Amino acid sequence: MTGFEVQDPILNSPFEEPSAYWLIEEGKQPEKLPGRRPARYFYRPPGPATEGGRMGTAIELKLVNRTKWPPVRGKPR
Repeated sequence: MTGFEVQDPILNSPFEEPSAYWLIEEGKQPEKLPGRRPARYFYRPPGPATEGGRMGTAIELKLVNRTKWPPVRGKPR
């Protein structure tokens, strides 16, 4: 198993709101965190990969996160 794999990756039911997620970062052990994983993407400028092969800059999707949190039960979003 590599450092990016988790022994038991499935934490949530497909029929319920997520209660936890895995935070996986290079060079660190996977960490189980409570709640829903924040929506984000990674941007890396075009061109040749830089030394170290860095992943890019994490950019949060604020509008998506605002529609996911806090959950309002019984009301349309």
